Amino acid sequence: MAKRFVVKEMVKYQNPYPYIAGLLLRTSGKIGNVHLKQRERATGKSGYNFKKLLKLWINGFTAFSIKPLRVGSALGFISSVCGVLLGIISLIRKLIIPTIQVGYTSQMAVTLFLGGLILGVLGIIGEYTGRIYMCINNQPQYVIESIVKDGEDLL
Repeated sequence: MAKRFVVKEMVKYQNPYPYIAGLLLRTSGKIGNVHLKQRERATGKSGYNFKKLLKLWINGFTAFSIKPLRVGSALGFISSVCGVLLGIISLIRKLIIPTIQVGYTSQMAVTLFLGGLILGVLGIIGEYTGRIYMCINNQPQYVIESIVKDGEDLL
């Protein structure tokens, strides 16, 4: 059961691909669980198959969050740091053992570093794109539940 102000905020969402859980979470953080006994379906069967459930999950994952973009950025920077560390290890090994061949390891270090750098920069661009998307999505920074003046509720 949702309060009236939560429902009013959810109905204001005009964009395609509404996602009920996302709309609830962007309106209120005060959400609790009520444990119910699941009863068997009286007639018919669910209209949701695996493909539809996956589509719903992707919609919820991408429509109300820029976390996937941040994961990409983090992976890029982690990969870049690994490339730098591998390059340092390769250089130290070459200095300690001058006869060692360093072609493969140094190539992997450069590839990791540049690939990670590219992915990190794409993540930064994605962060900007995600912020633009959130502005277009009309996601409120806050939701006013009620305005109280002199003990009187104005909403």
